[in-house]
Amino acid sequence: MSRPPRTTTAPRLRRWGALVLAASLPLGVAGCRDHEDGPTTNEIAGPPNQESPQLVLGDDVELPSWGYSATCDQPRPVADSAGLVEPDPLAGDRGVQFYAPAVEDVLCNLSGVQSASAAGQYDEVDDIRTGAMDIGVVMDSETSEENMRAVRQAAITAATEQGLPAQGLVVDGITIILTDGSSVKGPAEGLTAGGAETLTVEGIHVLDQLRQTDSGSRWSVEVGEEFTLSTYLDADVTAAGFPDDVAAAMAESTKIQATTEPVVRQDRVVVTDDGLTLTYAPGQQDDLSDEVLEDLAELSRTDDVKEVSASITTDKQGRPVLKVRTRSATPAKVPDTDARVGDLETSLGELGLQLDHKVLGAPAPLDS
Repeated sequence: MSRPPRTTTAPRLRRWGALVLAASLPLGVAGCRDHEDGPTTNEIAGPPNQESPQLVLGDDVELPSWGYSATCDQPRPVADSAGLVEPDPLAGDRGVQFYAPAVEDVLCNLSGVQSASAAGQYDEVDDIRTGAMDIGVVMDSETSEENMRAVRQAAITAATEQGLPAQGLVVDGITIILTDGSSVKGPAEGLTAGGAETLTVEGIHVLDQLRQTDSGSRWSVEVGEEFTLSTYLDADVTAAGFPDDVAAAMAESTKIQATTEPVVRQDRVVVTDDGLTLTYAPGQQDDLSDEVLEDLAELSRTDDVKEVSASITTDKQGRPVLKVRTRSATPAKVPDTDARVGDLETSLGELGLQLDHKVLGAPAPLDS
């Protein structure tokens, strides 16, 4: 039941299922579901952890674990006097995991919110706490820009009312995921270059514009040092007119204007064709020949291959390179991709492109 640690751009995931409670209680109890012979839900000092069938996202979209573990139809345990729940009684003074159920309750009362997570960690030195909390919500795919904007303000207001900033605990990052798989990520604070709006609210505005283009199956915006707009397409990469579909989606993305244009902006079109994912930057839709696309599709269909991802980049000398990563379907087995990779390398050579190919999720080859 353990969960992975946070990344710098996503809400801290709830990892404490593997701590004392999960080790000593039956699975149903540790997951916050009442057990016929165990304690009741109110006695469990841990986060809600019941997967909810009501949270169904779009095809091929994976919901982060916090999206299920903090569904709004689950009760929150009672917080301590500081407004926190700290699931690990042996955490010490460094990296103490916590979440703020009162903040989650406020978020759950917002229109369209189905799941809410307010979690983080802190260090305590000489009775002084220093830490941060990330906000994550799952919202209905039809939710409005106004409702998404309300998440940031509600989170900051609720945290302030709970006295968290006074304890040295600040709201750090915000992630909003819609049930169609679209998302926006950004910092709770931090203004645009013009200082008129926060980066995250700017990202929400751009996401809303992307949704109105109907040029993909879902969209994402990530704001921070860079401003990244991604449009996701489901398409047959070997079909006639495929490059035109990519170009059309890219045109819809690049014509969107932010209120304040960021210093660094990236527009991407991410194409999914069964087990193949291709990522395009502006102007790259014609850079791969039909033969290369066919070779990539064949590589993704090779036995023991789970998925293949590819994108055009440059090496240290500035030469164009097709970066391809093949993920093994079986950790104990290296898929036999030599023939397919050889065909791909030949096709790329005709275009003057180099190949950077690696197999992930499989044992490294032994030295002879």
